[in-house]
Amino acid sequence: MKVVFFGVLIICVLMSGCVEVDSRLLDSYNEAHDRDIVERFIKNTPTYQMGGKSLNQVTMYSAVCRSTDSKDSEVSSVCWRAVYDFESVYEGYGFREGADLVSGKVKHTIEVRLMDGLVVRGVIDGVWDAVDQKMI
Repeated sequence: MKVVFFGVLIICVLMSGCVEVDSRLLDSYNEAHDRDIVERFIKNTPTYQMGGKSLNQVTMYSAVCRSTDSKDSEVSSVCWRAVYDFESVYEGYGFREGADLVSGKVKHTIEVRLMDGLVVRGVIDGVWDAVDQKMI
């Protein structure tokens, strides 16, 4: 019974606004959480899975992103643009299993746009759409 009482009490205090959360802590948490989403996206792309290594964040910054689904061009509440680079042991993009792979040390750069916690764009070397897996 005491656990339920204290749980209800904590919820009431939080909802009443008596406890203020520093927005910088929340922003820091959101950035770290969104960085994790971006890195998981990159590591799961076929280009990275086909010999990718040494993933390195170049930059990550908040930006104004407009929703493409919205007719009135609403500004997204949370939007990040991240640029990473990585090396690959094979040339090319996408899923290439069974193809004649050309070995080499290839450096790739990927720009990822994250809107409201979802990857909405991922472009490798300015030529490969990592979301739709096709040349741009």
